Amino acid sequence: GDLSVGGIAGGERAELPLELTVDPAWPDNSYLDLSVSVSDGVDTWTEDFQVVVGLPSEARVGLLLAEAGYVEVLLGVGDPEAPGMERRIYADVPEAGPLTVSEDLTDAYSYLPPAPGEDRWYARVIAEVDLRVTSFEIDHGESTYAAAAPLELLAGEEAIIWLPEPPEPVLEWVATEPAAVEPGAEGVALTLSLSNLGADTAGPVTATLSSADPDAAVTGAGPLSLGSGSWLAGTAVDVGPFTFDVSPEHTSSIDLSLELLLDDGVEQWAVPVPVPVPWVVARVQSVTIEDQGGDGLLDPGESATLELELGNVGDLDSDGPVEATLRLAEGSAVAATLGGERENLGLLDAGDDSDAAFSLTVDAGASAGEALELLIELTDDRGRYTAPLQLVLGEIPWLFLSPSDDASGDNFGYTFDLSNAMYRVVDGELQLRILSATEFDPGSAYVEIFGLGSGDSSYFRVTSQSGNLLVQDYSSSFTTVYSGAASYPDAQSIELAWPVELMGLTGSTLQVGLGAGWCSAETGNFCDHFPDGWEHYFTGFIDDDFFTIRTE
Repeated sequence: GDLSVGGIAGGERAELPLELTVDPAWPDNSYLDLSVSVSDGVDTWTEDFQVVVGLPSEARVGLLLAEAGYVEVLLGVGDPEAPGMERRIYADVPEAGPLTVSEDLTDAYSYLPPAPGEDRWYARVIAEVDLRVTSFEIDHGESTYAAAAPLELLAGEEAIIWLPEPPEPVLEWVATEPAAVEPGAEGVALTLSLSNLGADTAGPVTATLSSADPDAAVTGAGPLSLGSGSWLAGTAVDVGPFTFDVSPEHTSSIDLSLELLLDDGVEQWAVPVPVPVPWVVARVQSVTIEDQGGDGLLDPGESATLELELGNVGDLDSDGPVEATLRLAEGSAVAATLGGERENLGLLDAGDDSDAAFSLTVDAGASAGEALELLIELTDDRGRYTAPLQLVLGEIPWLFLSPSDDASGDNFGYTFDLSNAMYRVVDGELQLRILSATEFDPGSAYVEIFGLGSGDSSYFRVTSQSGNLLVQDYSSSFTTVYSGAASYPDAQSIELAWPVELMGLTGSTLQVGLGAGWCSAETGNFCDHFPDGWEHYFTGFIDDDFFTIRTE
């Protein structure tokens, strides 16, 4: 109610004791907004102010800078990609040496104290100089919560420091029964070994296996327990067996993509589980056509010998000697009479190749531009494997850039997952067909080819961005020498073509590496590399494993 203060002369002050009864439901360690109105019967003055119910909360981030430079610090709660709250608490150019950044968090009482799950806090530090994060602390109530420190941060990088530190489940190894998983296998038992490289979990952990892979059907998903208590930091556990079936059609020798979902009652972690299914994968590495006309092309009515280089690009050795035969594929637009040869290739281990020759005669009623679809069938003591071969009448065959495919699933979620590429040179035009392991979005796919060749240019860059083709050479800067359009023969390939002469090569070969997408946070450059490890030409690259294209 109203209280009398009495008269207050100019320049004087009066103290008035006020008594508050705080609702028991009011949250501890938070602000209470109040106001006081003073009236002399003529005028009224109102002042708003706050009191703390409990104790104030504060965050502190300690840094040690190697030199003066820009530093930015943000505080947030939950997932940094979609935080419950995030605020910038510092952005400046401090001098070299120690720096402590603090922030009053009393108004963020609903997110405190820091706890696992949605109430886990983080400090995001961005710097243009080398520095060390020496501490990250939050005072709440009568407790001080501290994160693990120190953490080194290099110039131009970004780091996130968690409070409390989260668990970090890591897959150590995968064991199956039977040990060698084959296409069509049923009831495969899967046991996993996991390590916790982070902090203790909030409680007991359960594990559930799932599959988004169309070639793997989980039949025993769990959940299975990792133990009766919390999963302690720095410890390893084995969990299983789970069970799954493999599709008989999974003959690509590519790992199955399973996923283990871990749950401690507060938060969850998804751990990718690759399961190898090694198999013999036959591929035509090169084709030479010895034809009657002598032009190296297959024409209607013509007889020819196909000299093939056949490779095993899978991860499994052949089981005994391999025999190869040539067959006409069902539905081929062009008919042909085959010679019926059976070639003995010997043992064909993973990564090996062998030569074979087959004779055929093309149907005289066929037309130039039509496709002759063939299958090279390989058999060993284990089974049968096929390699497709398409020969367009009157055209030069395509050759694979690499005898082995790039690993699938290593594209960090980007739309294009580099698998391999094929090339050919037709009438002075280099044609390149880049293959993706999965279907991709043509509207957003970005693929880049980096080339090294002999000539005036240091290197070349060829880009395909949303259907646009750009060819550039580089001496002191990038110069565009050709622009055109990309095409899409199917849902898993991009086709590019440009005149070889525009590159000004003095030799007959070009060394190339491929990249797809841009993942600065994950890789610092491309989302996917083919071959792996060559990085980006702006950051330095290793070109020892670049692929060779013959440009004549």
